[in-house]
Amino acid sequence: MKKLLRRLGEGLLAAAILTCADSAFAINGMYLTGYGTESLLMGGADVAVARDAFAATNNPAGMTQLNGQAADVELAVEHDLSLYHSDSFGNNEKLRSDHHSEYVNAGYARRFENSPFAAGAALVVQGGIGWTYSGLNTRFGTRDDASALFAVVKLAPAVAWQVNDKLSLGAALGVNYFGGTQELFPNTTSGPVPGLPTGFNGFRFKGASGIGLNSKWGLQYKLIDDVTIGMTYGTKTSIPMKNGNMRLNLSNFGLGVVRYDNAKLEGFRLPEELAVGVSFRPVPSVLLSLQEKWYDWSKALNTLKLTASSPRGAVPAPFQKVVISSVADFQDQHVFEIGFAWDMSPETTLMGGFNYARQPVPTQNISPIFAPIPTRHVMAGISRKFDKEWQVTGGLEWFTPITVTYTNPVFGVDAREHNNTSVFHFSASRRW
Repeated sequence: MKKLLRRLGEGLLAAAILTCADSAFAINGMYLTGYGTESLLMGGADVAVARDAFAATNNPAGMTQLNGQAADVELAVEHDLSLYHSDSFGNNEKLRSDHHSEYVNAGYARRFENSPFAAGAALVVQGGIGWTYSGLNTRFGTRDDASALFAVVKLAPAVAWQVNDKLSLGAALGVNYFGGTQELFPNTTSGPVPGLPTGFNGFRFKGASGIGLNSKWGLQYKLIDDVTIGMTYGTKTSIPMKNGNMRLNLSNFGLGVVRYDNAKLEGFRLPEELAVGVSFRPVPSVLLSLQEKWYDWSKALNTLKLTASSPRGAVPAPFQKVVISSVADFQDQHVFEIGFAWDMSPETTLMGGFNYARQPVPTQNISPIFAPIPTRHVMAGISRKFDKEWQVTGGLEWFTPITVTYTNPVFGVDAREHNNTSVFHFSASRRW
């Protein structure tokens, strides 16, 4: 069973990430703002609105709003307007090495004819974190590379039941596949320096992956005509990354670069989450949606532990097994979302939204390759129906500019991370 799940996860990662090999997205902590263009362009305020094929992951209860079948495919293309790292070692607004990345999400759902039941599945890039910098000046007098690229891909099969004219319930299983790579100055090594009493040994970690299961439960309740309340609850899940390898630079001990054939990353978890929202129509042509979402990051991401063993060649006993720990200490995160959709005509709908999410990681734990700092996101887009079956939607998401200053032993005093990013979203949808 484990082998089957691993093969499924590897296939999902290859199918969903596509060319997203050079960067990973970090928006609300490690999650994307929304899944599917309607959700995203309305600021992620989707639990009381969910009514497309991505309802399987947004709020499975929403699949009962369908009349027949729905299929949606979404493409997102990210572009850095200005994303850079600065520090006291001469990295003056050093730009990230990868300025573009893409991902694809897809979903299918069906309301069964003459039945209160619906079912569907969504395949989405759940989220991720990481950036790539080449040729940074280091505090150790070298120029070297640093990157951390981790992504979670989720397959979410779901079912829903319309209990009566007002209440719908739904549930989804999340098959989460986690994979990625990390390197921190792999060509650099140093003896003890202030703040690093044991010295520094650069490394490159890759090839590890893992699978974790969780569930999401949802409801939609029509309070009165044109007013709907939505709620979802998602369980926490652990996803250990195993079966990787690591190259550790031990040149300062006269051992050169040692390859370890068994490396794993522990301590990564997706948080428990709860979302509550309401949608209503102040006038028949306008839909408004308000939502608050809570992520229990404080119990999910604390200390990450990278462990490597099975070295190639003879190495002294202290280096038979190495452990590299890094502190994340994420804080609980509340996300506030607002969205609207204006039906300009039966064929054309304008959408917009705003998403605010407090920075979940303490400032002292930020680095160039671990900087989930965007907090404000603005969205706008348009949807156009061509006939009864086909429609397309396009829009823009903008992470408003933000700069964070911090201090840590590797990147020095008054280091800065700056983020100003745009993402273009496009989807093609069919209803039949």
